[in-house]
Order: sequence, then structure tokens, then C-alpha cells
Amino acid sequence: MTRSISRAEVLDAPLIISNGLSVSSITHVLLVAVFMSLFLLVYVNFSNRVNTTRLNQLLTDQQRLLEKKDQMLLEREKLQMYHYTEQRATKTLGFRLAKKAKVVTIRI
Repeated sequence: MTRSISRAEVLDAPLIISNGLSVSSITHVLLVAVFMSLFLLVYVNFSNRVNTTRLNQLLTDQQRLLEKKDQMLLEREKLQMYHYTEQRATKTLGFRLAKKAKVVTIRI
């Protein structure tokens, strides 16, 4: 009967991936990346909220300015009507204008 005795040792060496990168350093890098991405998500959310508020303010300003523009256009049309022009010419300037039917408009 032959006896064979073998001795085996299991060594727990630190996991080295390549050129000195250990598991703990990779874990630290990943944790830093996760925290940076979380902070960036918070920043993007805040930035979107601020930009949405600014956009809503600009839209309300645009609506208000469009209403003012419409009022000014209506006022201009009213002032350009012939009978208003005739009244202003006679009362303010003392002119007598021809009747509207006799006025000829020539456009080039």
C-alpha cells in the first residue's frame, strides 16, 4: 500500500486586476461615480425647474405683448378710418377733404 501525502495551502491574495488596481480602489471609483451622477441628476432637475419657470414667464409676457399689439392695431385701424381722418382734418387742421367716393388710390 502506497501512501501519498500532499500538502495544499490556499492563499487569499488580494484581487489585483491590472497594474495595481485592487477591488477597493475600483469600489471607491464606482462610489464616486454614483455620487457624482446623483448630484448631476439633482442639478439637472433643478435646472429644468428653473428653465420651466422662466419659459412660463416668457410665455405669459408674450401673451400680454400680443394682446397689447392687437389693441394697438385696432387703434391704428380706427384712426385710419376715413371719417376719423376727415374729422381730424376739419377740426384740428382746418382742411376740407374730398368725399371718400371721389378719392382715388393709386398703388405702384
